[in-house]
Amino acid sequence: MTGGRTVGLVCAAASILFLTVLVPGIDADRFTGGAQFYSVGPTALPYFAGGLVLLFSLLTLLPERGMVQPAEQGGDGEDRGRMAGRAILFILLAGAFSGGMLVIGFLPAAILFLLAIFALYRGVRWGVALPIALLVPLGVDLLLRKIFYIPLPTAPFL
Repeated sequence: MTGGRTVGLVCAAASILFLTVLVPGIDADRFTGGAQFYSVGPTALPYFAGGLVLLFSLLTLLPERGMVQPAEQGGDGEDRGRMAGRAILFILLAGAFSGGMLVIGFLPAAILFLLAIFALYRGVRWGVALPIALLVPLGVDLLLRKIFYIPLPTAPFL
């Protein structure tokens, strides 16, 4: 079993534990006040997050088809240095996204963050990256605001 599959198995077990033990404890306090009604709002978020973690964890356990396996596990020192530099740059970008979200709002910060990630890692062509960078933050914003009723920082100029 590879390291990725081991992590996937551990995350799947942890998400099952989360969904069966911890979330019902969170959900038990949803009926506060005088009204006895179910709100989809923030009480559904733990189920949604735990379900996604479980789904993606189980997907890591599937056999890899068409994946190119690296010739050797470690690589040379230059590759490791470049990978460490990219990891540090990603951490800095994530920090800038978190701080920038408070200043310019979620939507502009998320769009700029995704554009920077696509420019840095060059995983897809710009014809694919631009629609993703524009539509994914909009979808996340609508999901969190309209379905889960979680307010996100808004841009002062919007």
